[in-house]
Amino acid sequence: MYCSSKKEAELAIWEFVETEKPDFSVTVFLPALIFGPPIQALPDVKHLNFSVNVVYNFFNGTFDEVPNTHAAGLFPSYVDVRDLATAHVRSLTYPGAANKRLLIGGAALTSSLIVKTLQGLAEKGELAGLKGRLPKDTGKDVGLSAARVGAKEGNEILGMTFRSAEETFGDLARKILELEKKEGK
Repeated sequence: MYCSSKKEAELAIWEFVETEKPDFSVTVFLPALIFGPPIQALPDVKHLNFSVNVVYNFFNGTFDEVPNTHAAGLFPSYVDVRDLATAHVRSLTYPGAANKRLLIGGAALTSSLIVKTLQGLAEKGELAGLKGRLPKDTGKDVGLSAARVGAKEGNEILGMTFRSAEETFGDLARKILELEKKEGK
């Protein structure tokens, strides 16, 4: 449903631009899978959105072993939601973005990357609440080739730099742990 509605919305905006010739420009983004800390108020972990829940599944007992990236519901490329927000704001003032369809992000992503990132932060004491909760990495992602998302044009036009996996997944996990604590878990 999401992919279909995104496609239809994009077709509609380009048709509008073609027929109405507005005095403003349009920039359409095609981001990689979007991750990052949720900013909306959430009553409990049952109300996590798709991408946040994907990460939560790595430490809520869903997996004993790190699953294959595709089995975990992941696309092997991601962008931090805050970086995508920056891209949206920049598109308003960067002339090179006018009337373009831009791919944004493109950092490689695997299930193992998320788990190793969270494990590293837990071992440093930055995410102590994850100790003993992460699945065992059995190497199911070994040999998985990372997606090569052709986001170079969009990233360059907007002068993008991106947050590290530690910042993206660490901040996301912190929000989930705060929510669990609020729930008394």
